[in-house]
Amino acid sequence: MTVNCYYAGFGAVHSIEFAKKDELIWRSGTINQRLTAEIANKYTYENVQFYFLANYIAAFFKKHGDVKKINVYTSNDMATINDMITQVEFMLKPRSRGFHLITDEIIRQLPHPLPESGLLNLFIKHTSCALSINENADPDVRHDMEAIYNHLVREREPYYYHIFEGDDDMPAHAKSSLTGVSLCIPITRGKLNLGTWQGIYLCEFRHDGGSRRVVATILG
Repeated sequence: MTVNCYYAGFGAVHSIEFAKKDELIWRSGTINQRLTAEIANKYTYENVQFYFLANYIAAFFKKHGDVKKINVYTSNDMATINDMITQVEFMLKPRSRGFHLITDEIIRQLPHPLPESGLLNLFIKHTSCALSINENADPDVRHDMEAIYNHLVREREPYYYHIFEGDDDMPAHAKSSLTGVSLCIPITRGKLNLGTWQGIYLCEFRHDGGSRRVVATILG
């Protein structure tokens, strides 16, 4: 078990998380000040104070598993981490209803150069479209995906209540939830580390969805 403690200063811990084999299994919000007070009152120097504080908290949560490693992040560390994060927001050009390959358009919108290694998170800020990764070569795949989705989620079903924004609107909401609005893609040697046949899809579920807004967050 690894414990990551985020120090907020003055004996307070901003948050704490537990990970096993680099997989996050639990994370708190702000730690209650009462938990930190016992240790904070005993030690003057922040580095010494927080060393014992981290161990105290680790012991407190021992029921979550054996603690093998404690990572302590001070305010200076957090500033460094923030410097590693870049975020841009942009509009995609309008597209008709269907599945569209947008890998090149996404790459053009990203700040360059990309980090040597890192992660790209893409988040689309809408409820009637989605992002996905799939076949980038044969356009018939995108045609067939549209047919499959239309078969799975039909328009004008008698049990729909949300019907006042067009026949395609409620099915678009359902398809968006089924598919998802975000992607996480590894960055390796300054490029998106996609598979040979993988491409980024805009899944447009409205007949006239207009321009779609995407937030791209780069960590690395």
